[in-house]
Amino acid sequence: MIEDGRQVAADRIETDVCVIGAGPAGLALALELAGHGLSVCVLESGDRGISRRGQQLAGGENGDPHYYRLDSTRIRGFGGTSNHWRGDSGFRARELDAADLAPRPSVGRIGWPFSRAELAGDYERAAELLRLGPDVTADRWAEATAGPLPTDPDLIETWRFRIGPLDSFTSRWDELDRLRDVRVLTSTTVLELHSDDHRVTEATATTGDGRTLEVHGRAFVLAMGGIDNARLLLLSRRDRPAGLGNHHDRVGRYFMEHPHVRSGVLVPRDPTFARRMQVYDRHDVDGTELVGMLAPSSAALERVGALGSAWSVHMVPRARLSAAGQLLSEVRDLASYRRPVPRTGARIAGLLRRPGQTARAVRAALGDGPPEVGMLVGMTEQEPHPDSRVTLGGRRDRFGQPVARLDWRLTERDRAAVRAGQDILDRALRDAGLGHVEDRFGDVEPPPLIGGGFHHMGTTRMHDDERLGVVDADQRVHTMSNLYVTGASVFPTGGVANPTLTVVALAVRLARHLRGSLRTAG
Repeated sequence: MIEDGRQVAADRIETDVCVIGAGPAGLALALELAGHGLSVCVLESGDRGISRRGQQLAGGENGDPHYYRLDSTRIRGFGGTSNHWRGDSGFRARELDAADLAPRPSVGRIGWPFSRAELAGDYERAAELLRLGPDVTADRWAEATAGPLPTDPDLIETWRFRIGPLDSFTSRWDELDRLRDVRVLTSTTVLELHSDDHRVTEATATTGDGRTLEVHGRAFVLAMGGIDNARLLLLSRRDRPAGLGNHHDRVGRYFMEHPHVRSGVLVPRDPTFARRMQVYDRHDVDGTELVGMLAPSSAALERVGALGSAWSVHMVPRARLSAAGQLLSEVRDLASYRRPVPRTGARIAGLLRRPGQTARAVRAALGDGPPEVGMLVGMTEQEPHPDSRVTLGGRRDRFGQPVARLDWRLTERDRAAVRAGQDILDRALRDAGLGHVEDRFGDVEPPPLIGGGFHHMGTTRMHDDERLGVVDADQRVHTMSNLYVTGASVFPTGGVANPTLTVVALAVRLARHLRGSLRTAG
């Protein structure tokens, strides 16, 4: 059932599993625990959907002033940040590859504490929970479309992503409300976890009306995302001054995003090329919506010592990719997230000196003109770096708690991944006689703005060694017997694919572990 925490009369709740956060990870976990003889209590700080009251608690501080305001990157509310899946954005779903979970010391990447094969069944169940259509084989995909570009697979592969329904989790309200063994409390913000030597004893929460609620459980699971999972561990310092799980100063470190960048122009050799690129636009095959991306192969990346990347191609009039078009795109995309665009004044002054080019760019942005070239939009893997991190800020929220401070650090290795991906793509296109890439990353001034996908990863990463990670392979916090963390914050590496499918797969894996361990202990 679902209740507004402000209407709950009791000041103390007893449950088997206390889940903190009702986003994709927390709701998937609750659904997988339902019907297995365990009581589950989900605590959600926000309300149903997006509210001003909830978003006030999502604010924070930025060490990098060019990153998005934190309250625009995540949502407090039922469904969590899946509430961002709106309009034509949707969410792209692709499993991580075996190579994504493997260590690559040459690029600063540690491995996951289990193999990709161990996630196979969890990925299948995650796809069901996300209401994805059935996976389409490569052969069927090629048969139903013009097929992917005939590039050398040793250089460039074509990846297919399934597009999931926008309401995969926000539509679960009635389903959760009908469950008798799952209790969801909205408007209930957890302030701190209390613990004894090796065990969390209770979660202290507030409903914002001056009343404190104590939740006691046999197991506690943080499922609040890559920023707030780390923040709550750091806030829980009454019993441990450095915070829970932070005895080796790992909590909050290794923050990763998927850097996004508009950079590069695919110039086709054949004027009919645009028709061949339809497989890289959103399209339907046998009831499953798909989109394609071009990605350097693992072998090619290993040869040049680069992190991974994947590239969308949008066929547009060439005028749209001028300096004027680039600035217009950046301002349009980033204005809603209240993120500054560097050197805006100087760049606008330059546009005013070239009114003809600016006018053509505006017409192109409005869809005027035939598709001539491919605008490359890249999503890259990021190096897990200890100085890229979440800490507690100096400002406090309305409950007197320090807000999260994010210091997102892009390294030279991260930037090199963008260039390396374009270089490999350029070679593959030339070898196949299809075209080439111009205006690659590093060749254009001012450089394109690097953004992110709101994919907050790595801050409580998994590692068998407690000196190198926060949780173990079961997503249990080292040295704590009943405290778990799930979501993208436990990713040791981010790969390139969007994280939601893997987030839900990890929640499925954790639910199976909790069902077994709590039944055994009970």
